[in-house]
Order: sequence, then C-alpha cells, then structure tokens
Amino acid sequence: MFDPGSAVAAASEHRSDRWLYAWALGYAAIGAASLLVPLYAIELGADPFVASALEATAGLAGVPGALIWGRLADRTGQRRTFVMVTLVGTGLVLAAFPFLSDLGSVLVANGVLWFVVAAATPVVTLFMIERVPEREWETRIGLLNAYQRYGWVGGLVVGSVWIGAVSIRYGALFAQRTFFLLCAVASLAAVPLAFYWLPPEATTSPARVARSTRVLARTILGSGRYVKLVPYAPSRAIFSIRSLGMRRFRTRYPPALRRYLLTAFVFSVAFSVFFGPAPAYLTSLDYPSATIFAFFIVSSLASAVAFVPVGRITARISPQRLQLGALSTRVVLFPLVGLVGLLASPALRAVGIGVVFALVGLTWAVVAVTAAGLVSRIAPADVRGEALGLYAALSGLGGGIGGITGGLLAHTFGYRLAFVAAGLLVFGSILVLLSAGISVPPSGAAPAAPTSDREPSTGE
Repeated sequence: MFDPGSAVAAASEHRSDRWLYAWALGYAAIGAASLLVPLYAIELGADPFVASALEATAGLAGVPGALIWGRLADRTGQRRTFVMVTLVGTGLVLAAFPFLSDLGSVLVANGVLWFVVAAATPVVTLFMIERVPEREWETRIGLLNAYQRYGWVGGLVVGSVWIGAVSIRYGALFAQRTFFLLCAVASLAAVPLAFYWLPPEATTSPARVARSTRVLARTILGSGRYVKLVPYAPSRAIFSIRSLGMRRFRTRYPPALRRYLLTAFVFSVAFSVFFGPAPAYLTSLDYPSATIFAFFIVSSLASAVAFVPVGRITARISPQRLQLGALSTRVVLFPLVGLVGLLASPALRAVGIGVVFALVGLTWAVVAVTAAGLVSRIAPADVRGEALGLYAALSGLGGGIGGITGGLLAHTFGYRLAFVAAGLLVFGSILVLLSAGISVPPSGAAPAAPTSDREPSTGE
C-alpha cells in the first residue's frame, strides 16, 4: 500500500519526477473547479437539478474524452502534447467561466472542461512507469495519485480561503469569478514548468500497462468518486464496454463477479444521488461558498488519510466484510445529513454536518480500497484487467445517472427525500453484494480467486 508520507522522498530518486509539481499545480485548479462550478451555477440561479446535472456531466464527459484523447496519443506518439493540452485547455476554459452568465453555457463549458481534463489521463501513467521495472509500478502509480490527491485538496483549501476573504467585501459572485481566474492562472502557470520538466516521450505501451492488474487496481483505488480522476482506466474502461458482448459477459465472468459489478454500479448511482444535490443543499442552509468548500475539504482529507490504514486493515479482515460495514454506515449517513440540517443551533448544525462529511470521506476510502481488491481477486486471471476496466466504466456511468437522478429528486420532492433515496440505493447494493456469493479472505491470507465460471461458496 502506498504511503503518502514517502512521496517526496520517492520523487527525489527520479529527476524526471519534477513534472509532478507542475501536474499537481494544474490539478489544484481542477480540484477547485470541481466544486466551484456547481456553486457558481447556484449563484446564477441554478436549481438542484441543474447543479446535479453539472456533477453528472463531469463524470460522463471524462470517460469518452479519455478514449478519444488516448487513441490520438497512441497514434501520434506525442504524449507530452496531451499533458500540455490538459493544462492549457483547463486554464482557458476556467478563464471563460467568469464571463458566462446563463446556465446553459455553464453546463456546456463544464462538459468541455472535463473533456479537456481527460486529454492527459491516459498518458500520465505512462510517464510514471517509463524505464521503471514492473515491480515498482505500484509505487510509481501511488506517487502519481498522491500528487493528484493533495493538489486537488490544496485547490479546495485555497478556494475556501479566497472566497471567504473576498466575499466579505465584494460578494460571493465576484469572489467566485475572481477565483476562476486564479485557477486559470495556476493551470496556465503549470504549462512552462511541465514543458521544461516532463521527460522525453514515453514509449511504454498502454497494452503493457493494461496487462498489469495490480497497476489498474492501484489506479482505480486512488481515483476519487468518479472515473474522471483515474489516470489510465477510462480508455481501458470504454474499450471493455465496447468489446464486451453479453455472451462473453455471461460465459467469461463468474456469477459472483457479475453480481459484484452490479453492486458497484448500484452504489455508484447511490453515491451520486447524494453528492449531486449536496452543494445546492448546503447553499439552501445559507452556508457561504467558503464554508461549503470547507465541508468538502474535510471529506477529502478524511479519505486521503484513511487510504493507508484501510489497506493495512484488509490484511486482517476480509474486504467484503469491510465494504459491507462501510456501505451500511452510508445507509445511515446520507439521510442523516438531511436531518442534521434541521438543527436549530447554527453551531451544532455546522459541527454535525462536518462530522458526517468526515465519516462519508472515511467510508469512501474503505469502499475504494475494497472494491478494486474484490474485483481483482474474484475475477479469473484471463479477464482480470478487463473486469477492472469495466468496474471503472460502470462507476463513471453510475455517477452520471446518479447525479441526474439526485437532482431530479431534490428538485421535485426536496433534498431530504433525495438523501433518503441515496441511502435506500446503498441498502439495495448491500442486498446485491450479499447475494453475490463472494468469499475472499483477508489480503494477508492466500487469495482464492475463482478460475472458472462456477460461483464460489460464501463460507460466511
């Protein structure tokens, strides 16, 4: 399991890793934009449905974007160019947001943003593993995820401070628009650094990356809520969906694996039913944008801190048991956010929401670690990489569907019912998981992944 505390030390062993500082700077702008765009739309008058549609667009645009850009990168071989395209394109799109005053254009620009972000996602992994022995790939991918993760959180932190300070004097809308420009400057400032520090063109074949299921699992593990954060998996994911016929799905994928992929799809929908309208809900409680940024910072940091301990715990406790515990906790947490919002005391309400968001972040770390591990270990060896790609694709698709569904429910029936629906969907995923017939020992024990189409016994 990757240790974030050793990231800088590991980077110092590779002179070419200096480009990660530029990438982290650009990712800070991307991370800030992930929350800034829906908050800006809300400030312009977006209802919960439109705000959730923005979240859904972000999840859906990155997957085909990664496929298109990945193919172009493979055909041209100019992989450095696609990192530049992401940084320049992100800066230009973010710079345009302050001049957009209608929700339709904001929605389109958000789709363009995440399509552009996907330009680099299929190739940054290749730069990380270039001229590195395969036994070190996991460490290298972990290093990439660490820089991305903390760059993302850093963008949220700066956003909270900037918007909080500027809003006091000039108002929330002005603060958000100026922060868009600051994010644009950060992304564009990363361009010359990346140009100077990026190593020569990577020659490692994406097919070689795809053959390493451990790398795919690590990549997915550090991805965050959506495939839009996955450095390599999106192109692999779309390829899996396109090439996987139903006959092959039934004959090559064991019943337990098919049911677990359904589980992952259902809980991905559920998570986005909650997160899609969440920014609009917090705004409805009269929290300023800076405070909303703070809530999401708490959740993101909780996830980041928990990844390593959760990985260690899986050596002693079976991953399906851990995941059942995390999912069961979210069944309660999602509706609880709506109930905490009813507290009369503003201080107690803020503390309560902060605690719930921290627990939501912790449970995400458990789900992310155990999901990639479960798919890796219950899939037959000959389809393991494909199964991981399909898992990533279903997560992105579920995120898009969930975002739209959550916004529609919140707009029609209110936020609290949407959050209850999210909890019920998580409960539904638990029922599917319990019916999957998965028996996977702790990672410290010898794995017993099935090698045939026969469903393994539960043993529980």
